Amino acid sequence: IDSSGLTYMCSRINGVQLPRSVEMQYKSGEVVVVTKKNKPKNGDLVFFSSDAARKDVAQVGIFIGNDEILIASKSKCSVSVSDMNSEYFKQRLMGIRRIF
Repeated sequence: IDSSGLTYMCSRINGVQLPRSVEMQYKSGEVVVVTKKNKPKNGDLVFFSSDAARKDVAQVGIFIGNDEILIASKSKCSVSVSDMNSEYFKQRLMGIRRIF
C-alpha cells in the first residue's frame, strides 16, 4: 500500500469520499494553517514533497496526535508511526488539509 492508498481507505471507512491520488487529495478538504492557537487535529492529512526543494506533493500521512503521523511506505512495504518533527519530514512539509 502507498500513502495515498492508506488515506483513501481510511477516509472511505469513515464515510468521506477522497480521491485516490496524492495530488488530488492535496486539493481536497480545507487548508489548516498552523498557529499557536490552531493545531492539527487527529485525522488531518499531512502532505510532503519528495525532497527539500518542495516542487511536488509525493506523500501523505494521517495526523494522530503528539506531532505523530501514520504513514505508509510502498518501498518499505509497511505502515508506521513517524514523528512529523523529524528533519526528514520538516524539510518536506507541503501542507495540512482537514477532510473530517
